[in-house]
Order: sequence, then structure tokens, then C-alpha cells
Amino acid sequence: MKPIISLMFILLVCSSLAGNAQIPTKLSPVDTYNYVVGTQTIGASYQFTKETRLVETARAILAMGSNTIKLSLVAEPGMDPKPRSLAEVAERSPSAKILFQIPFMNYLMWVSPLSSPVGGAFDPRRLEAERREVYELTCYLLRTYNGTGKSFYLGNWEGDWLLTHTNPEYEPTTEEVRNMINWANTRQKAVDDARRDTTHAKVNVYYYVEVNRVWDARKGMARVVNKVLPEVNPDFVSYSSYDSQYGDIEKTYAQALDYIETQLKPKADISGKRVFIGEYGMPQMENGANAQDTLARHVMRAGLRWGCPFVLYWEMYNNEVTSDGLQRGFWLIDNQGVKQPVYQTHHGFYKKARSYVATFYSRNKRVPTRVEFGRASLQWLPVGEPIKPGGPIAQGSPFVDELTDLKKVYSYTPDLNFDSSNPDLFEGRTLRLRRGGENTPQNIIYRGNGIVRFSITAYDIGGFTGTGGAKVRVYASKDAKSWVEVPGKQEAAPTKSGWERVMLTPLKDITPPAAYLKIEMRDDPTVYSPQLGGVWLFTKGLK
Repeated sequence: MKPIISLMFILLVCSSLAGNAQIPTKLSPVDTYNYVVGTQTIGASYQFTKETRLVETARAILAMGSNTIKLSLVAEPGMDPKPRSLAEVAERSPSAKILFQIPFMNYLMWVSPLSSPVGGAFDPRRLEAERREVYELTCYLLRTYNGTGKSFYLGNWEGDWLLTHTNPEYEPTTEEVRNMINWANTRQKAVDDARRDTTHAKVNVYYYVEVNRVWDARKGMARVVNKVLPEVNPDFVSYSSYDSQYGDIEKTYAQALDYIETQLKPKADISGKRVFIGEYGMPQMENGANAQDTLARHVMRAGLRWGCPFVLYWEMYNNEVTSDGLQRGFWLIDNQGVKQPVYQTHHGFYKKARSYVATFYSRNKRVPTRVEFGRASLQWLPVGEPIKPGGPIAQGSPFVDELTDLKKVYSYTPDLNFDSSNPDLFEGRTLRLRRGGENTPQNIIYRGNGIVRFSITAYDIGGFTGTGGAKVRVYASKDAKSWVEVPGKQEAAPTKSGWERVMLTPLKDITPPAAYLKIEMRDDPTVYSPQLGGVWLFTKGLK
């Protein structure tokens, strides 16, 4: 039999955990406004100061211009005595105490009970610990930060991986789904009960469920979005959205967000959209800095246009390191302290957004609605320009790009990946450039000083002619606006397992010599074909 704890005892616990947080600065509507776009700090793999990594990255997020942070609420090493609950972590952890005093307005937190050593995430034996600790933490946050205007969102890491044991092919059992429903309902009720039982004003605590396999559900598989959400109706839903990072990203995200929303019922006390993008990002190691930035802009635009309350990039400092010690590059600031293009996009966004909100407030005596802000913000995140001034110029003749990264490329479309699988099929090439997740044309552009010839190594499977012609096409331009296809010849040779290497060269010198050369991959429903292995350009060296 589970122990029964009286309501009076619970209320006494809430009172004993309450404190009087001192938030010293009086914040303006510009400071407290939710700017939607944000980032997070979980498991950072490096640091530059003597502060804890949580505090250091939090200060970096604030300095960038954000007033929103996502983190994992866990006990710090060396806490003595060891905390026995989430509320004790929030109250006693030195980093948490500093973090909650920083003028963030929105805290999104992964929370998991400390007091239940048994079972997996949804084990029924953990439910009492879930209920008690989430209730106590909510009480503590409401009382301690009463009057500060702060909002706290308590949730979980990617729920579908928890439900499917991180196996994308796994079909959870009826019992597993039911256990997760009971788990989520227990957490939601704990937050609801604490809000009911705790006197508070100008502070909020909400509960969210995070989903991450939305497109599986749309194919009919049992997943959190279609089997759990309808039975829980949480305050909010977080979408860890890597399964939508392909093709026309803005369209794909809108479809996924619409689908998630259909699984929710209205809540009288929460207005507006309740689905947010809790995680997105792409490692720089596999994409390059500019493609990483372009991807982020597309996702931000998708979330802002749809009306998401948050769009959170993964993350401030990279957390993933390869087995040979290389940083994968999920970052805004890299491990050398360099602020990446995607950081500058965030920083510039906040500057324009704050100026907009300040002007709007001055004129209208109110802050903009989420719809008004979302509509205005799209102009601060331009995408799709074929050329970005300042890109590299191909130097030397021949100019050689082995395509191990995109540093020598002047411009490129966002849905490109580096493929490192099966190098034995590609004559030992450990990296090749390919399209991302859909059969859409993708290209790279070089800028050169009078390009007259080229030699391109490509690999394809199933024949070099696709559904609409050659799978790799080359275009020349003097201004990157008007493009002319360059007639070419192909010399093919088999490699292994059906793949062939194709060498592309022009039939004759490009006349007049080109200032820009575009290489386009297209017309193959097998999106990992074709792949580019290297590019050689020959130039006239024109003035």
C-alpha cells in the first residue's frame, strides 16, 4: 500500500519550502516581454570561466539578449547533505540560486524525482515520488518568486525516446502507453494542485510534455503525440523537432505543429498556442557555419509565423563530442570562444525585437500580441538570398575543394548534409556532400575570378540520369542572378555495390568566363544520391 500524506502536511511542506527571493531590478515591459526565440544549456562540454558551466552559460545567454533559458534541474556535485527532492535542489543548489536571481523571465526545466530509486521513467512505483516532488517544487517556485513576473515550465526530455527505448522502429505496448499517460497526468495534477493550494501573483508554473517523433505518429505508429497527449491535455507541449528538419523546413514545421495542436483540448486559463519548439539544431561538423545559420533562420521563421510561445535552439555551448574528441558543433559559441553566425543571428534578432517592442509600447501603451510580434519579426530573419556578400573567392588555378566542409563554398542551400557512411563504396572518401531529407534540388555556389573549366567528382546509384535529366547540373553566371546551364560530359566508372563515380567536365571552355559557378544535385527520389566528392576550378585570373 502506498503511504497516504494528508493535505495539511503537504501545505506545511509548501510553507516550509517558501522563501523571499529578492529580485533587485525593476524590469520594464521590454525586459519582461517573451521574445519567443531562445536557447538552452544542458551538458556543456567546455567553459571559459571559474563559474559553474550552468551559471557561465546562463550569463552568456543573458548577454546575447535573451530572457529565456532551458536547463536540466539536477543536484550539483558536492552538495552536502545531498538533496532529497527537486525542491531542495531549487532551494539549495548554489548554481540554481544564482540562476533564479538572473533576470530571466522564462525557465524551462527537465525535472525528474530524486526520491524514487526504482523502475524506469513510467514505472507505477514512481508515481508517488513524481506527484510529491513536482507538487513541492511548484509550491516552492510560486512562493519564492511570487511577484517577480517569472514563469517556470516543468517538463521532460524527449518523451518518444522514453516510450520507445530510443528505438525508432519500436511499437510500445498498451501497458507502456497507459503507464506514460498515468505518469503525465500525475505530473499535471501535481502542478494544478500546487497552483490551487498556493497563494501567488505575478508568477507562473506550468507543466509540459515533450514529444519528438511526430512524423511516426502521422504514419500510424503509437507515439506520445497521438496516444498520450489526448489523454493528458498538458498545459504546454514541447516539440524536439529533428524529424522535421528536411525539405521545405518552414512548410514541414507548420504541418507538424498543426498536427500536434489537433491532439490538445482548450484550456480556459491559457490563451494562444500551447505548442512550442523545445529543441532544434544541426551540428556544424556536418553542415558548416553558414548552413547552420540558415537552418536556424528557417526554423525560427516557422515557429514565429505559426505562433509558438518558444523556439529554442540546441544550444549555447556544444554538448556532443565524438569518440576521437571532436566537437560536433551544436553551439552558438564554439569551444574557442568564437561567436558563430547563428549566434549573431540571435543577437541581432534581440536588438531589433527589443527596439520594436519599445516603440510599439510607446505608441500603443501595451506590448504587441504574439501574432503582431510574429508577423513583424519575420523581416528580421531574411533567408534565401543566393549570395551573401563576403563569401570566399576561389583562389588559384586549379582551385581545389575536397568538400570536407563548406568553408570554400560561397553560398549554398540549407538542406545539405555530409555523408560519412560506407567510405569503401566511395573509393575511401570519408565525407561526401549530399542532399538532406527530400527529393528537392540543392546547390552549392563558388565565386571565382573568371572560371573557364571545372572537374567535378560525383557518385550516384541507379544511373546518372534521374527523373528529369542529369542528377548533377552545372550553371554559370556573371552576377548570381541569371544562370546558364553549362553543357558537359560525363565519364562513369563503377565502384562498389551499384555505386558509380562520374567525372563531370565542360564540353568546352565557359565563354565568357564566369564569376559564379553553381553545382546542383537533383532528380533522384533516393535522396542520398547523388553525392559530391570534390570540385576543381580553373580560372583565367581576370581583373
